Amino acid sequence: MSWSRKYILIFPLMNLILMIDPTQPTTTMATQTDWRYSDERMKLREEVLKILLSKYGHVMDGVVPKYSNESIYECAHDWVSQGNDTSFGVTAFYKAYYTDYGRYRDV
Repeated sequence: MSWSRKYILIFPLMNLILMIDPTQPTTTMATQTDWRYSDERMKLREEVLKILLSKYGHVMDGVVPKYSNESIYECAHDWVSQGNDTSFGVTAFYKAYYTDYGRYRDV
C-alpha cells in the first residue's frame, strides 16, 4: 500500500491522527448495528427527551437550573437502553434515580 492512496486526518485538539485508505472497505459504525440506535428506539428516545425536558428542563432553583441537562439525557439513554418500549413511567424513573433522591442530589 502506498502513501499516495491514503488520507491522513489530524485533529490536534483531540490528539488524534487517523489514516484512511479509500481502497479498503469501510466498516459499519456501532450506531448502525446497535439495537439501541434503531429508528424505533431513536423515536422513543426523542419522545422521552421531550417529556423530561418539558417537565424538568425549565425548573429553576433561583437562577440555576434545578435539574441538569446531563441527568435528563442520561436518563433518556438509560430508559431506552434498558429495553423499555414506551415512555410510560419515565418521569417516575427520573424522579427516583436522577433527582434529589438519586445520584444527582449534589449537583
